[in-house]
Amino acid sequence: MSVLTDFVNIFSRREIGPYPASTLKKGHTIFSPDVYLVEFQGEPVVWKDYSKRPWLGRLWGRFVIAREGKALARLKNVKGVPEFRGFVERDGLLMKYCEGNLLPRRGAKKTLSPDFYSKCAALLEEIHAHGIAHGDIRRRNILADKEGNPVLIDFQTALRKEEWLGRFLFGIMCRTDKWNLVRIKAKSFAWALTEEEKELLASPPLFLRFGRFLRRGVYRKLFPKHT
Repeated sequence: MSVLTDFVNIFSRREIGPYPASTLKKGHTIFSPDVYLVEFQGEPVVWKDYSKRPWLGRLWGRFVIAREGKALARLKNVKGVPEFRGFVERDGLLMKYCEGNLLPRRGAKKTLSPDFYSKCAALLEEIHAHGIAHGDIRRRNILADKEGNPVLIDFQTALRKEEWLGRFLFGIMCRTDKWNLVRIKAKSFAWALTEEEKELLASPPLFLRFGRFLRRGVYRKLFPKHT
């Protein structure tokens, strides 16, 4: 039985198709989705779509959108997390659009403050308390909304505490989430780091360093970006 049957809202592409869509991001590898902004059922929603990927990419997509859907459904009452709306057949996922700006690569001091990262840390704590580790905290997965509050997006690598892998790695993944957030904060507000944050930053998780080696040294060579 498909993991998607755990959810009530499974829409067909025909139901989504008539609505005008704008492209937020084109997938540049076989494992990355096309992402659209669509007006659907009276509200703007984000549509992650793997249907145009080769078969291996579609298989991967079905796996990760099921994980993301379960994580978002668990976090439906957490402010600062997109609201899950359902799936589009087997290759797509819908979530409520959260308006905001990605964290800038440079010049964060002009638009943000250390307090923003304190709010991010509090949001992470709440997510972890719901039994979810995000698994991919980085600059482009954090939005600042118009009120200056953080929004975390892209939960496709999220880990649930109760799943078999979570029994062994949940604590490590939560610590990695926190380490990544402190690393981002340190790039613009190193002077505002607490002693606890400095200690955390000084000891990056070993598997995170290994993962970066695999991503940069192996994955990008095996699966280069395509246009």
